[in-house]
Amino acid sequence: AGRQKKSVLGREETVMAHANLKAVTVLGAFICRAAMLSACSLWILAGDQLSLSVGAGALVISFLPGFVIRTQPLRGFGTLIVGGLLAAHVVLGMLLGFYEHSTLYDKVMHLFGSSLIAVLIAASIKTYCHTKGIHVPKGPIMFAVFTATLSAGVLWEVF
Repeated sequence: AGRQKKSVLGREETVMAHANLKAVTVLGAFICRAAMLSACSLWILAGDQLSLSVGAGALVISFLPGFVIRTQPLRGFGTLIVGGLLAAHVVLGMLLGFYEHSTLYDKVMHLFGSSLIAVLIAASIKTYCHTKGIHVPKGPIMFAVFTATLSAGVLWEVF
């Protein structure tokens, strides 16, 4: 008698909300990838091989959350966030020159980029351990994520 009824959406409304959410994330990721592809096309025409390789790499990486994240709402958001940050890096930072004109933009993108790399590495480790049935304590996972993120940052700055 002391229980209160939860106010929840009906089944049809819930299905529609999930469909709308998925449509928004898919459309957003598509727009981000199209922007990166357009930037790569301009670099092909300009003969800029270095920018082209970075843009093409970013385009490929934008598909990574679909393989790493298993649960659907997180997969959609992960794809949208990764695609958005990579598009901001490629289109705004490289193509439009925000890196050269704004040190703040460079620092903010480094912060978001390194955080994104850490999340993707952690999700990859979690997915691998879950698939293989391995239990790893949090300490070694945090150390591996920190080391791999730091290594990726060093490689990025060197090359």
